[in-house]
Amino acid sequence: MRQVIGLAALLLACAPAAEAQRYLPGMRGLEAVGGMVEGRGYYLHGGYSQYTRGKNRWALAAEYLQRRFAWETGAIPLEQLTVEAGFYKLLFGDAGKSIFFAAGVSALTGYETVNRNRKQLPNGAVIGNADRWLYGIAAAVELEYYVDDRYVFLATIKQRAGGGSSVGLFHTQLGVGVKYILE
Repeated sequence: MRQVIGLAALLLACAPAAEAQRYLPGMRGLEAVGGMVEGRGYYLHGGYSQYTRGKNRWALAAEYLQRRFAWETGAIPLEQLTVEAGFYKLLFGDAGKSIFFAAGVSALTGYETVNRNRKQLPNGAVIGNADRWLYGIAAAVELEYYVDDRYVFLATIKQRAGGGSSVGLFHTQLGVGVKYILE
């Protein structure tokens, strides 16, 4: 009996470390991210990811973005509500499968409003920008840190290039968030 226990202990001591089951085909996750937009602004992002063969993933998301432009009587808000669909390619991950870096590209569309469609400002000035539909692309780099097999910490840098905007073509976003792996 002692020999069996000793052999089992020796096998356990020499066995390779178990690796986590992460970035597997078919895995799905829900994410929530928030962060800042260049200048005076913030964004909120909710998304869904489906992992593929080759350790990549498809992503669908909805995003709310708000920037504020200084004006003599306060600030004029720019708000965008967009949806996007994209593909993220795994660049590399650590040997313990805890940290992953990915880069992705998304197509986006949505709606933009300036000053909540109120054209006249308190001082009598009139805003010439109209509310309009947006379209464009977004390129992102993302860090995923697996706290455990279900919970993931996210850090992202995203550059949006949106045609149709009356205020600006590019928006740089920095954000942090969490992802919950469904299966």
